[in-house]
Amino acid sequence: MDNRQLFERHRKRLEKEAWLKSVLLSLVIGFAAMLATAVLTWVFEKNGLWFSLSALVVVTGGLTPLFYFKRFRPDDRQIARRIDRLGLEERVITMTELADSKEYIAVRQRADAQEKMKALEIKQISLHVSAALIALVCVFGTLGLSLTTVSTLSYYGLLPTIGQIIDTTLPPEPIVEFEVNYYVEDGQGGIIEGEEFQIVAQGETGSLVYAAADEGWAFAGWSDGYAEPYRQEEDVQGNMEIFALFEQMGGAGDGDGEPTDQPPDQPGEQQGDNGDGDDSNPVEQGGGKYEPANQIIDEATYYRDVFGQYYDLIVEYLSSGEELPEDLRIIIEAYFNILK
Repeated sequence: MDNRQLFERHRKRLEKEAWLKSVLLSLVIGFAAMLATAVLTWVFEKNGLWFSLSALVVVTGGLTPLFYFKRFRPDDRQIARRIDRLGLEERVITMTELADSKEYIAVRQRADAQEKMKALEIKQISLHVSAALIALVCVFGTLGLSLTTVSTLSYYGLLPTIGQIIDTTLPPEPIVEFEVNYYVEDGQGGIIEGEEFQIVAQGETGSLVYAAADEGWAFAGWSDGYAEPYRQEEDVQGNMEIFALFEQMGGAGDGDGEPTDQPPDQPGEQQGDNGDGDDSNPVEQGGGKYEPANQIIDEATYYRDVFGQYYDLIVEYLSSGEELPEDLRIIIEAYFNILK
């Protein structure tokens, strides 16, 4: 049996050791990649099972042959040193170094080394694997598998997400609130329907209010220039004090104005006129309610009646705390624009 055959007996044993080291080191990095993937999928609330397993398989499978051929694969000198550790006192390493020598001493040394190697059992060369490497595999394997399990269960709602854990751990941010108050200018002319004094969180929307005029008064707008009688503050960013403005409506004059050929502004007050210029003879079918000319729309509808219907509807929504529907708000807004 020549030197090459003797070496091959032990080479396979040491190559198994090299593959084992390559796999273990690749598993450490593979489990680390699995751990990182599990953390990312947990943070972004994705199903981390297949991502984490794929990371483990790809990294481990790719690095194992790389580590074997570049780091752990044994050569002849390394095999010789391992054999000499079994008590051959560097006979094998010397035989390897003098393999091509024809001198008598070299030939005798090789023959002596071959006899010693033949007497060795293959199993006498034990597999040496670092305990630290095995410990790293256990640690990263436990962490990677555990976080993958947590990420998967969190995705299916069986465990809290990392965002939920942070929310329950950190103290809540203080809520910034502002006062939104509505007043009637000089305290006369009307009232505020709805919540006059509101506490609204920053950026939120307040409650709907409505400025209702008293009898003989008309709504003239808000102190900030808003013209509609109903309003709702959006995206509140500070304290607000808003006043509703009302103006008193003028009554009919009692003066003795000069006669005019123009038609009267208030035909509803001419109920006693029979068309002959004689105010002393009442018209047989006179009567009816007071309807000034500037309060009639489409020549038939008394707008005060329609106004009352919309007003009652708004008050009903305000008293119940419900938000005014958008379509109804558009209709009411259009109606008030007509009345201007």
